[in-house]
Amino acid sequence: MSVPQRRPGAPGPARPGGPPMPAGAGRPVPAAGAGPARDPFAAPSASSAEFSFDLTGVSAGYSNLPVGIWPARLDEVANGVANSGNKKVVWTFTIAAGPQRGKQGQLHCAITQKAMFKIAQTVEALGIAQTGGPVRFTKEDAVGRYCAIVVSEREGTDGVIRPSLESAQPFYTYHTESDFQEAMQLHGLDETGTPV
Repeated sequence: MSVPQRRPGAPGPARPGGPPMPAGAGRPVPAAGAGPARDPFAAPSASSAEFSFDLTGVSAGYSNLPVGIWPARLDEVANGVANSGNKKVVWTFTIAAGPQRGKQGQLHCAITQKAMFKIAQTVEALGIAQTGGPVRFTKEDAVGRYCAIVVSEREGTDGVIRPSLESAQPFYTYHTESDFQEAMQLHGLDETGTPV
């Protein structure tokens, strides 16, 4: 697993962990039978080398996908709003085979004229519709379809280099690769990623 790297001289995040937390969030939670939790923000003492947090359901906010090209199934598609205020489509994929099977990542596609190519690539990769004109589909039309996802390293606005789901490509482009062959067997897919 690649550890995120900070570019020398790049500013760090304003606060570790990202956006502000609601009041009371992030406070230590005692483990069952462990007694009262210590406040990790209290003044240090000679014996304060241990920290305890309940991070159940908490994400670091970046993709857990390794760099590479993976066979994947679309599990969710939803509308969202980017930090810039622009509308976006968020596609959630799960790797369908190979050593990374079960890992999930999201592809964020801004709905702006400049970035529409990414939506066009994704729609075509999933076989939902052909581009070149208006495209309309429902969540039910899209979810459950297979394609290839491309994950590469990318420097974030915070200067940290981390894996990023960059694009979706047609399944058939990589169908001869071993992970894609395994996906075809596991999920009963043909060379285009369509269930048979």
